Amino acid sequence: MSDIRQQWRAVVEKYRLHPTSAANDHYWCPELETCSRQKLKDVQEEKLNVLVRYLYDCSPFYRAKFDRAKLRPSDIRSLADLPKLPITTQQEMAVDVQANPPWGTYTPIDDATWAERGWMLFSTSGSTGTPRPFRYTLHDRDQWAWNDARVLWAQGLRTGDSAFLAFGYGPHVLFWGVHHGLNLMGIPVISGGGMDTKRRAYMIDTFRPTVLGA
Repeated sequence: MSDIRQQWRAVVEKYRLHPTSAANDHYWCPELETCSRQKLKDVQEEKLNVLVRYLYDCSPFYRAKFDRAKLRPSDIRSLADLPKLPITTQQEMAVDVQANPPWGTYTPIDDATWAERGWMLFSTSGSTGTPRPFRYTLHDRDQWAWNDARVLWAQGLRTGDSAFLAFGYGPHVLFWGVHHGLNLMGIPVISGGGMDTKRRAYMIDTFRPTVLGA
């Protein structure tokens, strides 16, 4: 693993506080969820400084965009610098996939990382053009589960709940994060994938989940 990849993972994991359970009954991560505006800004900028270097070093797509804009990672130091970044469009990413099949070069996940720590391939539907694939790693899964668990905890989900997820479990990212967040919380998941409305209604009526995700 390259040094910048290690740095990016390290700064993300530094703030993944209480990684397996909530700190208390009110907040999963009070250090972040109740912090001052200045503290939040400091965390965001610490991550941003590493992120722009990570993208520049590991994504040919973003390196080219930076170069065309005459930007270096060192030019992006604070949130105030964000307007300097060039906008990325779906069309650009679709062209990149067509030119560099099958993955494109817009994500910083290379073949070696995918082979060693790959978790799941997600993809857009292609309704607006060429589908855009995204390779997610085990690190992404763990971070995603933690992010979603924090949201679900804030919404009031607790031990003793069970959740019915009425989505198709297809290659789109929708609800996969919720599923893994529920797993992290120890809340049982009842899958609604591959079912029509009548079958889903039967499952809800029979197993009586306390939470519906749809």
